[in-house]
Amino acid sequence: MRDDEDYPDGWALAALRFMEHIDYRCQGCDKQCRRPCEPVVAGTTMRVLPRDGQRTNQEPANLIALCPVCRTPAALRKRLQREEVA
Repeated sequence: MRDDEDYPDGWALAALRFMEHIDYRCQGCDKQCRRPCEPVVAGTTMRVLPRDGQRTNQEPANLIALCPVCRTPAALRKRLQREEVA
């Protein structure tokens, strides 16, 4: 689990807006993830991460929203490597 204290002020709102913008679909596999008002079901809670690793960079182009499967270290590394090549 992430420690919210490690994220800057405004991160939660930026993440929520970004997830709304992409209609709560995982950007790794296009899986429909749950919205905040929906009940928690295993494997459906997405998380927004900064592509460059800098949590202070909340620009939409730097954000990526992923489901639990796509944000495993191996899957995330593979995705980011593909993006570097493109």
